[in-house]
Amino acid sequence: AAHESYKVKVGTFDSSDYLKSVKFNEKELEKYFNLNRSKYLVSAKYKADVVRFNFINFNKEAEEKVTDNEVDSDYLQNKNLYTKMDEKEAKDKIKNELIEKECSKLARNKAQKFAVNVFKLIEQGSSKKSVSIFEDFALKNKYKVYHINDWIDAETELIPRLGKLPEVVKAITLLYIDQPITNAVLDKNAYFVACLTEKEAARKAKYSEVKEKVHKNFSNEKALELAKTAAKTTSVKITSALKSKKSLPADIKFKDFPVFTPSNPTPIIKEENGYAVFQEAIQTKEKTVSQAIDTSNGAIIIYVEKITLPSKSEFEKEKVTNLTNYKKAVQQVAWNNFLLMLEQNSNTLIKTSVKNRNSR
Repeated sequence: AAHESYKVKVGTFDSSDYLKSVKFNEKELEKYFNLNRSKYLVSAKYKADVVRFNFINFNKEAEEKVTDNEVDSDYLQNKNLYTKMDEKEAKDKIKNELIEKECSKLARNKAQKFAVNVFKLIEQGSSKKSVSIFEDFALKNKYKVYHINDWIDAETELIPRLGKLPEVVKAITLLYIDQPITNAVLDKNAYFVACLTEKEAARKAKYSEVKEKVHKNFSNEKALELAKTAAKTTSVKITSALKSKKSLPADIKFKDFPVFTPSNPTPIIKEENGYAVFQEAIQTKEKTVSQAIDTSNGAIIIYVEKITLPSKSEFEKEKVTNLTNYKKAVQQVAWNNFLLMLEQNSNTLIKTSVKNRNSR
């Protein structure tokens, strides 16, 4: 049986194909929402002030810090990386890279120093709001303050007037009213320091706030149910047709899967739902259809079209392969037993040695 070839067809019932068939009314959606209310939360929301430390603003200082000796040293150490350009080109490239690194370093140091100093001032200024302290300190040091006045949350992709700054968003959502300042945050060729100005805690959502999401989830669940029901009904229908010596119904679309043997299921396992198809196929008789098998996005049914015994040459080939694998397995078992024996002997010697010492 391990060497028999299986030729199978697979009928797939994908929930996405049943979405249009889902029918519902407003009461059903509200009922679904109330039963699953714990799934629907409004995320915590945040507002913040931000100071930006652009790399480019440190370019002049970085150029002064990068020396010709550094460039020459870097070139000599990494000469093999620049075989496709002459020495001048290579050194120009190295200099630009060193300047970029220095700009980043200077911006980070300046931003972190700003964050530490403003946090100290906030700790000391108990009677003054942290927002005011942050803005006053920034303006005193001639830094522009960007006000995030629109609510943002962990899913925010675009900050008004600042752009896409995922790392800044992440840092802001980790702030608390009593810990309102971020460290220096790297994002988009700059470092940022943010100060939390307002926060709304996460809460359970109202139906009106998540109606679209409820609609989507309800439809997906119902479509999944429809797909699974259709697979079960179809399996029964095909079984009945085959018993009456009829062919597969033309309205059911089946996909041919690669031929496989139980001893070598690799060709079929690579396919979508391949392992489930393999497991069910080897338990299904020739010219019959399996029961419906649930999948993550619907269900499948398997029709075993043909089971073929191996030819003599195929059998001999498989026999040689299996014999080789068997010998390797036997050798491995023998080796494992040998190691186990050594370990047991070693433990026995240790225990005996300890016992002899204790008896002295």
